[in-house]
Amino acid sequence: MHGWDDKEEHRDMLVYWKIVQTFYYFNTQVIKFTRSAVVETYIEFINNWKAARDAIKSISLAKPAFAKFLEVTSREHKGKLTLDALLIMPVQRIPRYELLIKELLKHTPMDHPDYKLLLQAQKSIVKSLYQLNFKEMLTQGERSFIRHDFVLIPGGLGKKERCLFLFSDMLLITSIKKKGGAIRKTSIAVAASTCGLLESNKYKLLMKTPLHCVDIIKKNIDEPCVRTFLKEVSCLENDIAMLGKISEIIGTLNCEHQTLEDVIKDLLSNLTKQLADKQSSCSQLMSLDLAININNEVENITFVFPNPEQRMTWESSIFRCERKIR
Repeated sequence: MHGWDDKEEHRDMLVYWKIVQTFYYFNTQVIKFTRSAVVETYIEFINNWKAARDAIKSISLAKPAFAKFLEVTSREHKGKLTLDALLIMPVQRIPRYELLIKELLKHTPMDHPDYKLLLQAQKSIVKSLYQLNFKEMLTQGERSFIRHDFVLIPGGLGKKERCLFLFSDMLLITSIKKKGGAIRKTSIAVAASTCGLLESNKYKLLMKTPLHCVDIIKKNIDEPCVRTFLKEVSCLENDIAMLGKISEIIGTLNCEHQTLEDVIKDLLSNLTKQLADKQSSCSQLMSLDLAININNEVENITFVFPNPEQRMTWESSIFRCERKIR
């Protein structure tokens, strides 16, 4: 090295090399971390960490000698960390990877060869964190995931789009945020691809309530009425689709076909209006009213489903889950 006039350049090179080393370590850890065995182990640690934290607290209160031992040990620790602080470090480690990669992206030019790799690593860590959060929820006790659906909740400022998650013992309500495009609306019961489908959007938890605090407010709607409605809607939809095909075929005729085209156009317009009127008149068939007990206060919430069949499915699913836990 010549004079330390080049100090800044050398320092930049050292900092860059440190970042490269960090990224290499991070990238190899992501590859290992995404393996299902590691994910399951991480979830098991988190679940046991909560129990360990409670045990430390209760034993420290019951056994002064143990509390004294913890105090002395933490003072002797080079970082002066308590046992509880040490136990939480693995829990915080994975989320810190996401913060690290964001920082790396912030200081990496978009035309740099590493930029695309960093984006891939970011996508991988976000996906893994999502799976961890989702699986951690599923692994609590005997809980099992039943289904999720997109719904509308009427309010003073209009209808808000929400997502409902039904578990065997719990109901979740979340907001939905677009992730790089339109909201992907998928109605699904339990399936192997559930995590992949849910990743299409971002969700924020608004309410989590045990099913024993949820009651269905019954309406005077009979199933035969719903079945009749669904059949009528299906017939109208099929007729509209068929008229669309007929219209396309008419357009290929070489002879004069304007009169025929006008007839089909009028008929199509009439059936479309009938379908719209029928769908707008069946809001009661598509809505499910739930009485939810929150902190000893009952709140009535109306959920509007895309169609009466989904509403019926949810009503029967909630009823079955409640019957099993009561």
